[in-house]
Amino acid sequence: MRLLLIACCSYVFAGEPKTQTDQVAPTHDAPLWSTDLKQLGYTIPTSYASYFRVGADIVKVQFLDSQRIALAWLVTDQVVEKPGLYKNRSNVPSHLHLCIIDAKKGQETSSHEWPSASQGVNLAYTSSGQWLVASGEAVTLYSPSFGKVKELQQVKPRALQSGFASPSGQTFLVRATDSHGAWSDQLLDAATFEVRDSWSDNQFTEASYWYSDRSIVAFTLKPAQWLLRSIGKGWVPLKPQENSAQPDRRYIYGFLNDDVLVGHSGKEISVGAVGGLPLFTLAPDAQLHFSQLIPSWGDRFAMVLDRMRGLRSAPLDMYPFPAADRVLVYSILDQRPIFSVRVKGPSPWYPKLTWNSIALSPDGELLAIVSNDGARVYALPPTQKKH
Repeated sequence: MRLLLIACCSYVFAGEPKTQTDQVAPTHDAPLWSTDLKQLGYTIPTSYASYFRVGADIVKVQFLDSQRIALAWLVTDQVVEKPGLYKNRSNVPSHLHLCIIDAKKGQETSSHEWPSASQGVNLAYTSSGQWLVASGEAVTLYSPSFGKVKELQQVKPRALQSGFASPSGQTFLVRATDSHGAWSDQLLDAATFEVRDSWSDNQFTEASYWYSDRSIVAFTLKPAQWLLRSIGKGWVPLKPQENSAQPDRRYIYGFLNDDVLVGHSGKEISVGAVGGLPLFTLAPDAQLHFSQLIPSWGDRFAMVLDRMRGLRSAPLDMYPFPAADRVLVYSILDQRPIFSVRVKGPSPWYPKLTWNSIALSPDGELLAIVSNDGARVYALPPTQKKH
């Protein structure tokens, strides 16, 4: 018997790991509220949008707590005739716009803007209620009232996970470079910038990272290897989550808390204790595959599922491509999806930019989706009481 204790949740899994095909979750169409992004001040033409991002998102959405949502987007201060001229430019005057909304009513409560000189910035809300803004090669910490607290130069965010900071908002991971060009990857305290852990092995020059406040998962290229590190300790091999003799770079991880790790390939989700074998796995409908993992700091997580769209014709150089189809919310306690909602993906017949940004509230009770169609929030089934 294997037992998994979830921090802040008292429940266990027992038995051998098994793969289940997704049970059908109820599909919901009616959100608590929805609004057009223009009503929140978002007026960026579609032709420009893909050149300006907050992290990986055109519009980033993040729950600050169970009552508030933050939306953020980057706005250029220089409009050029051809948006493609922005490609590969490193210095573009712009500003980062932040909009804070009541999560249950959809009403804007406040907003703020920061100057930027980059086409790509990153934003995180910390556990102490402060803001981390990464732009260019600097990370700046701002107070809850947006006053500048401190700044760190010659650093860049390094993680591939959905958030710039750890899921708890207590730490963040950067690559720091000194005046001589020597680098080290560092896990820093989000409130003090104190270094909690660091390493500079050549094996990690092009590594990818996913992390919590106590553990770091890394994938290295030379050699191709999955590794796990407890903070302040050395790297050890990470037991493979997929049924393959070779490490699969396509695997994506996310921490639900310091003790529980969710991983996915295109066709399977695995859930288990950090460093342990999967306690259970889930597979989607045969026509769908997983594309994006959105963890919450608890016992729920969301997945974006893609469906192949388009026709295949080699003479016409036409091939099917993955397009977002729906968002599923999973409960670890129930080991199944508990909520499903459709989203729009790019269409082979209407070739315009289509995007979705997803977030779960910390208590797992709300799901936020921001897309071309606007912002909307759904109420999820209540969590079961733990005894």
